[in-house]
Amino acid sequence: SVYLNDSKNTVIDVGANIGAISIPLAKRYPNSHFYLLEPHPFIFNKLINNINYNKLENVTAQKFAITDSTETSIPFYAQKNTDNLGLSSIKLNHDIKEYDLINVSCRTLDSLFLKKDVTIKIIKIDTQGNEFNVLMSGKKIINRDRPIIIFELESDDFTNPNDEKNTKQGIMDFFEKMNYELFMIDNNIKFMPKLTLKDYFQGDIIAVPSK
Repeated sequence: SVYLNDSKNTVIDVGANIGAISIPLAKRYPNSHFYLLEPHPFIFNKLINNINYNKLENVTAQKFAITDSTETSIPFYAQKNTDNLGLSSIKLNHDIKEYDLINVSCRTLDSLFLKKDVTIKIIKIDTQGNEFNVLMSGKKIINRDRPIIIFELESDDFTNPNDEKNTKQGIMDFFEKMNYELFMIDNNIKFMPKLTLKDYFQGDIIAVPSK
């Protein structure tokens, strides 16, 4: 609780969906500020409703996709006819069946947060295969604040084996350069195994800055 209990301490949730993870945390830590980023128009409206319902003044929601593109908008595969619209992504992955191809506004993490008077403590990323691009978009703020980073990675999101190999290597190189260590989050075991990402992987990863 000490880690988040400060007015300048900030949590960034990239791919926030309807806020199921960040809204309970925002209620628990009212002195910290939470930025929830969600590009899907329908999901974003639900997110706003959830924030308003909980009367949260320490949450800012923004309708952006986060990527390292220099463009201000980007194509987005908005899944439809499913209970889990959160499978939508700027990349067409195996989970996306029926979809509308729409344009959404996009930004980099650095462009959104580098000039803000905040200290970023946690970044959570769930973008269905776009996690590496999100990381690359925030190199400066990650290097500045050295937050804990929690992100999802699924080998099945990659239709091309070379894309998977290059993305995994890019992630490893990114965190090695930043002097971070990667661990697997597994609720079924009492410790977090260190990762190399050399083999098939599907799950959640926590990146922790080395001391």
